[in-house]
Amino acid sequence: MNRAIPSTIEAAALCKMADRGQIVDGILDGPLALDNAIDPEAAGARVPIILTSRADSVVTRLASCAVAGLVVAWKRRAVARADSGPYSAAYQRGPAMTNTVIGLLLFPNITQLDLTGPFEVFAKMPGADVRLIWKTLEPVRAESGMHILPNTTLTDCPALDVIVVPGGPGMNPLMEDEEVLSFLRVQAAGARFVGSVCTGALVLGAAGLLRGKRATSHWSVRDLLARFGAIPTNRRVVRDGNTMTGGGVTAGIDFALTMVEELMGKPVAEGIQLGIEYAPAPPFNAGTPETAPAAVLEAVRARGAALRAVREAIVGRVTGS
Repeated sequence: MNRAIPSTIEAAALCKMADRGQIVDGILDGPLALDNAIDPEAAGARVPIILTSRADSVVTRLASCAVAGLVVAWKRRAVARADSGPYSAAYQRGPAMTNTVIGLLLFPNITQLDLTGPFEVFAKMPGADVRLIWKTLEPVRAESGMHILPNTTLTDCPALDVIVVPGGPGMNPLMEDEEVLSFLRVQAAGARFVGSVCTGALVLGAAGLLRGKRATSHWSVRDLLARFGAIPTNRRVVRDGNTMTGGGVTAGIDFALTMVEELMGKPVAEGIQLGIEYAPAPPFNAGTPETAPAAVLEAVRARGAALRAVREAIVGRVTGS
């Protein structure tokens, strides 16, 4: 199946792979996961990459390829020599540029703490270039009413080292938003880590990025991860390979500190923890279903029943189960 790639996101992901030595002499050494066009049986194969150029743009186009009929065309030299145009600043990332580019997906009706908790941690990491990514640069209204400004669009986003999907009621439509799902698949192909906080894990699941992996989410939807082929795991932070997922809302801070440890080492993560004085000592022991009083648990489940039903229906459509 041949298809076109109108976006430069795929190209940026391939550029990231080339920087890491995964593309050598026009050969991709390792799995290529762009959307669902690759035959799963071909994962891990050495895939020929046809490098072509286009005179009028740095934008990549497709030719043909031996794996599932897919060929990706990308001319890294065009990026290196580009000195103008909308993509030059975003994609000129050579060996001298050592910043870690971390992308947090932002969307309407997000639970802001799912985003702002990790953002505060990542923003304090040395060399971090933290992007708040959405379809436009217009202010985004969070579930609680806070307005948050994106600084990067899906189409202009550079290749990310870390991609994170937060949660909140607004993630429901994202499970069926092919533009967002395609963006996540492409970025995941070249990212060092793929992560989520809270119900954002369901979006990773809908993108096909959790199959066979241990993962966690908010306690109210953790069981739904199994419908995406994931292995629901009741832990605050779960790492499986290069996939890292965090539990509900406040677990985003734990998630981000754990990610910083992986990226920069424990002393850096501990320094950030001390700097933000993250030493949780809640006044009540009601933070999990296992410890909350039965009446409180029942009341919270009742308040969330309608939202749970909506999510079950969407997951059913997405997975066909």
